[in-house]
Amino acid sequence: MKIYRSRFAAALTSFIFAAGCFSGCGKGVSDSSSTAETTAITAEVTSPPAESSAPDESIEAPAGESVPDTSSASEDGSAPEPEEEVYAPAMWKVSSPEGGVIYMMGSMHALKEECYPLPGYVQSAFDDCDVLAVEYDITDINQSFAASHKYSDKMSYSPGETARDHLTDETWKGLCTYLRHYGEDPAAYESMNLWYIYSAIQIFSLNDTGLSSAYSFDNYLLNAAHESDKEIYNIESAEFQLGMFAGFSDDVYNNLIGQYRADNIDNLNDSLLAEY
Repeated sequence: MKIYRSRFAAALTSFIFAAGCFSGCGKGVSDSSSTAETTAITAEVTSPPAESSAPDESIEAPAGESVPDTSSASEDGSAPEPEEEVYAPAMWKVSSPEGGVIYMMGSMHALKEECYPLPGYVQSAFDDCDVLAVEYDITDINQSFAASHKYSDKMSYSPGETARDHLTDETWKGLCTYLRHYGEDPAAYESMNLWYIYSAIQIFSLNDTGLSSAYSFDNYLLNAAHESDKEIYNIESAEFQLGMFAGFSDDVYNNLIGQYRADNIDNLNDSLLAEY
């Protein structure tokens, strides 16, 4: 308990961030439309949207930006030097007959510093809007602390009950190999509830990939919204999210935790980076 009480706030934050989609932004196009959660940037919508459009999958000049052309040969006939590629998060513009507009895009909860500044069409949409709608304002310390305090006593099982009672032998053995790879003692996790174990172990893969919640879309846009005095609309709350994750069944967590094995680390890291 001593070790993990001291890490509780960090693990909760990581869990909420890591539940969504991750992407490294160095190469290719990263499509955030596969994300479970959605960040909506709104501009005074007064009636239900009547029409919507999605960006062209070829990303030809998205919202006024050009895509580098590397297809032509150089003057001497040799292959051209590759140019740095742009990354283009998917964004949808939804409008109503009265002129109300919503911009919607997938939320990526951990990114790299190289993903900033944002692509121009994303920044322009944000600048033009009056309201930022997010899952919940993760920069609201009071809300996060209240949720953490409420669920702190649910991070471990009652005396006599352990995580091994809720995991299959195969899942537990695989988890032990994963933890030992990072120098962790599996015994320290035995009393932990499955939702907390899952939140804690994701931190190791995040560190491996260089992804950080400090560079998430949520964090970046929320800080920008506070600085520019935009209205922030919370779709959910920290308490709602923690309650949902704490309520998932043993079968769900056996499937999720079952991926965390020493022989699967490379696949886990590749899936977090999600480069296209």
